[in-house]
Amino acid sequence: MATSNAAASLTVRPGANAAFQRKIRQRYPRFLADITGDGRADIVGFGDAGVYVALSNGDGTFGPARFVNPDLGVQQGWQVDKHPRFLADITGDGRADIVGFGETGVHIALAKGDGTFQPSLLVLSDFAVQQ
Repeated sequence: MATSNAAASLTVRPGANAAFQRKIRQRYPRFLADITGDGRADIVGFGDAGVYVALSNGDGTFGPARFVNPDLGVQQGWQVDKHPRFLADITGDGRADIVGFGETGVHIALAKGDGTFQPSLLVLSDFAVQQ
């Protein structure tokens, strides 16, 4: 049975080449974090075009992956080996926000609570790739 990877826009089949699967994981990072504040871990992935999410159904399954933010993706210059992105609640509202360390500094995209994120903002010109 094939499994769809919406963040990577590819289909990865069981038994596929291990090096290919490793490349997909390295190019398209995925995280588990509660982005809606409901206490359940959702999936957040970074793809070519930006940010994708699959919200937890609360029963061990997830809803379909949805494209939610056109920032912080490969097409915008974000590379896994140079620009780490993390999910952490930086506002204290119980929802994980995106924090990325890019070429020019720290970028954030705040969780809206509905499974989407606000547009990313450069909030600190320190901690950039070259610093």
